[in-house]
Amino acid sequence: MDSTARTPGWMVGLLVIFTLATATTFGLFLFRHAEKAALREQQNQLTYELKELRGLEGYLALLVPPLDNQIASRRVLRASLTEADTQASDDIARMVTQNQSDVKIIEEQINKQIKTYQDVLKDAKERRAELAQEETRAFANERDFDERRATLRAKIEVISQEIEGVKKKGRSENAVLDTRIVQLEDRVGELTQQRELGAKELKPDGQILQAAATDGFVILNIGQRHNLRKGTRFTVYSRRAGKVVYKGVIEVTRVEDQISTARVLEETDRNDPLLANDFISNPVYSPDKVKGFAIRGDFTRYSKDELRRFIVENGGRYDAELSVNTDYLVAGNRSDEALQQAIKLGISILSEEQLIESQLFRLPDGQKQ
Repeated sequence: MDSTARTPGWMVGLLVIFTLATATTFGLFLFRHAEKAALREQQNQLTYELKELRGLEGYLALLVPPLDNQIASRRVLRASLTEADTQASDDIARMVTQNQSDVKIIEEQINKQIKTYQDVLKDAKERRAELAQEETRAFANERDFDERRATLRAKIEVISQEIEGVKKKGRSENAVLDTRIVQLEDRVGELTQQRELGAKELKPDGQILQAAATDGFVILNIGQRHNLRKGTRFTVYSRRAGKVVYKGVIEVTRVEDQISTARVLEETDRNDPLLANDFISNPVYSPDKVKGFAIRGDFTRYSKDELRRFIVENGGRYDAELSVNTDYLVAGNRSDEALQQAIKLGISILSEEQLIESQLFRLPDGQKQ
């Protein structure tokens, strides 16, 4: 090619620059267009979100008053709880102080009770010593009463033999002898009663635990466990200087397991009232065994069947025959042979009246002593 036809260098450079400028301008146009589209899209999104937020603003504005009320209520509740907590703390502190005071009082009471129990134990030891002395005196007196019982039994046997002799001489024809027989039978009853009372003095059936002289009632240390029954009567006595002092008569009105209540029927001396630790005695009553009774003769107030029923229904044992196991013979009129046999066997003898007066048995309804 001819060198004169070649494109000038400057023109080539200008074309290159133009081309680059055109490419740059087009690229910038595309960038701006894309940026504008993105901004428009962002604007639309923000516009949508703005509408949503404005709607949410109205909803949230409606929630503000209730929430304010709840916040106010919570504040009031918190204040109330704070006050209650403070009050509870004060109450707990006061209760702790009060309990400490109560514990101190209880400790003092316990100490007093312990001292009381110690005093009671000391008193019990002293009373046991006194009881030992009483038992020693009782054993000494028992020997004396054995001699008296032997003498009384001998008198009873002599008088009974005299009665039998008088009856053999003139039972059907001599009124004077019949009168003598009655007198001698009464004497047998008196001697028998004296013998039974003398024997019982050494073996009291119980003691008075507590006496209420103004009310006329006493508490006894025997009850159902000791075969005691309502209506039983006891003679009350005490021992002074080795002698028996009779103080009165009581009747059981209420029976519990180990104790009973009795009313005072008679006081020998109002200046010497019934007191705790006084002894009680009944010639028929026994706390240790079931007594056996035999019945012989004719009776004025009750029949034999009634007496037998009274004995069995009230815990006694009816013995059809007299034996060494029989404790008492209830003797009526025309019971001479049975009286002789009872004396030989050493059986205690009771009349119908003595059985009734002992009050070991309940009488049938409507009957009077």
